[in-house]
Amino acid sequence: MMKTIHILKSSITTLIAIVACAASAFSQTYTAPLPQPIKELKVSRGRNDTVINAAHVLVGVAPKGSKVWVNKNEVKVFKTGSFGYESTLLPGPNMFIIDSELNGKKEQLAFSIFYNDKPKSFPPVGLAPESVRLSPDGKDIWIMEGDPLQIRVVAKEGAQLSWFNGYPLYELKEASDQSRAQIGPGRSIYQGIKRINSASISGEALKLTITEGNDIREYPIERMIRVLSPDRPVTVRTRNGAYLNESWGTDRLGASKINFLDSDICLQVIGKTDALYKVRLGSNHSAYIPENLVELLPEGYYPPTSLTVNWTVETSGKFDVLTIPLPARHPYTIYQEAVPNRLVVDLYSVANNSNWITQRFNVKEVKSIDMRQIAPDVLRYVIDLKDKASWGYIVEYSGNNLVIKVKHRPDLSKIEKGDWSDLTFALDAGHGGDVPGAISPSGYVEQHQNLAMSYMLKEMLEKHGAKVVMTRPENKFVEMADRKKFVNDNQPDLLISIHCNAGGNPLHGGGTSTYYKHIGFRPLSMTILARLLELPIREYGNVGNFNFSLNAPTMCPNVLVEVLYMSALHDEELIADPAFQRTMMEKVILGVEDFLRGNF
Repeated sequence: MMKTIHILKSSITTLIAIVACAASAFSQTYTAPLPQPIKELKVSRGRNDTVINAAHVLVGVAPKGSKVWVNKNEVKVFKTGSFGYESTLLPGPNMFIIDSELNGKKEQLAFSIFYNDKPKSFPPVGLAPESVRLSPDGKDIWIMEGDPLQIRVVAKEGAQLSWFNGYPLYELKEASDQSRAQIGPGRSIYQGIKRINSASISGEALKLTITEGNDIREYPIERMIRVLSPDRPVTVRTRNGAYLNESWGTDRLGASKINFLDSDICLQVIGKTDALYKVRLGSNHSAYIPENLVELLPEGYYPPTSLTVNWTVETSGKFDVLTIPLPARHPYTIYQEAVPNRLVVDLYSVANNSNWITQRFNVKEVKSIDMRQIAPDVLRYVIDLKDKASWGYIVEYSGNNLVIKVKHRPDLSKIEKGDWSDLTFALDAGHGGDVPGAISPSGYVEQHQNLAMSYMLKEMLEKHGAKVVMTRPENKFVEMADRKKFVNDNQPDLLISIHCNAGGNPLHGGGTSTYYKHIGFRPLSMTILARLLELPIREYGNVGNFNFSLNAPTMCPNVLVEVLYMSALHDEELIADPAFQRTMMEKVILGVEDFLRGNF
């Protein structure tokens, strides 16, 4: 009986080991699922009822191996089954007949596209304003007393316009033909500017008055405007995750960021546009910060001003550490310069009273440091570095001490022998789960391709002996904040994010590209792009100052690789092929190696 139990335990142990090995093997790879087979002829793009541009592109799919004709012109059918057709439409209806044939089976699609070549029509012009735009603009505007408020109005040509109880707006009679075509016939652009004080906003002064002959009409400018007084400052305090923007603008990637800020930093508000505060850094320096990243302090608070004291530079672990004691937390901006390799830190509302800097002999990365009072309330620290490349940095407060950590160069002495065991890489597979990313014409899904290529890259790096961590090891979505925290927690030496691109002309666009935010990390993006371009693929380019979340971290060199375009038919054919994906990842590895070798 005891022997039977022993055998049973042994069998269970063996089974557990087999399952564990299988799970481990599965975790080391990912096979992207194939799209559903194409069973019939379809048009996926360009089958519009009416268009206003003569240049028109159709994109469709057919069962793999089909021949396809558009209006009796045979078109290329890619291995994925995708095809495209470009034409110049004639005014009015344009008939399209698409025929396909596979193994004797024929299909046909027929439809018409109407090209409307007539200029945009405008309604009859009246005396009421057709558009009103302020600068700064928004529904909720705060403006500093003495600052200018600008207005731009589109209204009837030849009228007289005024605001603020009689301040005139000026008709731009020299407007270009293009701008007149955009606003329509019989209309003009009117502009004006007014420096604001508290009295000028009171009552109904903001009304717009339009006069034509004896016809005088008033129109409310529906904005909430608050005038800020220099004598009664409005102050906010940063929360965790705060960052500074360079302007009030935005696009699909958000506003252009300067850098992240620590929490509990007080800033004076000098303007507001809806949910975006304009804040003062120094007397001649300002930035923008989202309303949800700060708390509004009660009246009577104002940002501190401070004198610096003596400070130190020494080595701690993998970093050279600059510790700058301060009486309070102050805002800062930090940026890289590539030639020479340096970090520049501007500290605001601070004056220099540091009479010595203690620099230890054990520092490894910092070559020299200089301080410059570039304005009465801006103290600049210039940190020159020894290496050709920046290996990353972290800026944070510890109490009221501003701590600047400059990361040491990793040990690259074994790279020539193909041994990368002293390096840690973070890999990020873009999108995932219910955020699929781009979908190609024939149904390939970006999130799967990204994950498959990331695992290929992981395998190659581990063959070199490198340690690899992945922000998204499974086919599920991971929030960007969690990805960045994961990278911070693991402190990698390099970070590579893998994506596929989309957009543009599906027949002539596409290509491979690399992206960086910080100029010090550009060399990594350039060496990878150079290697990718050894393949028979198009170049989209090297893109700088890119506002992608995982280009923002500064703790290590990082790069976003947009391998190819899911939407471009010639790219789709390549990205659908696992063998070509592997070839691209081999080129990424060679680009990384070029970067490492260039920094011995």
